[in-house]
Amino acid sequence: MERPASDVDLLQRYRAGTDLLKAALAGLSDQQLDLSLEPGSWSIRQMVHHLADDGDVYSFVIKRAIASPGTPTRFEGFPGNEPWGCALCTSTRRIDSALRLFEAHRESVADLLEAIPDALKKEAIFIGDDGKEVPFPLDRILLMLIDHLDEHLKSIRDIRTRHGLN
Repeated sequence: MERPASDVDLLQRYRAGTDLLKAALAGLSDQQLDLSLEPGSWSIRQMVHHLADDGDVYSFVIKRAIASPGTPTRFEGFPGNEPWGCALCTSTRRIDSALRLFEAHRESVADLLEAIPDALKKEAIFIGDDGKEVPFPLDRILLMLIDHLDEHLKSIRDIRTRHGLN
């Protein structure tokens, strides 16, 4: 995705994610949340939990970059999306709290970034697999989260279409 013209536009797109996700889920029954494109692929329910988990991870990364600049983040011990989701019962849990968490993260992070001048130019520092520090500007993290949501929204639309739920 191309970066929006201004920080204000970027934050508006980030905030809008909550409404986009709610709209994509509108009218689906609890049973329909378990639909997927094909056997073995993620269900809508699993995607919602996955998106909420991303909020957990990246809200911390963003806060760390602001409150403790230069402190690196290392993603050690992450077993991968499938084992993570299985361990956290993302295929069976209700999505209500995950949606509220997603919304709370989006609102809280956007409020924080709006309150701090030039916050989006600050950098998170990640430790790469090779052990080297990799700076990652916060505006790029927001762009990544926007793109990631867009990918899952497309998948949800595709699932709805496949199952005649449009």
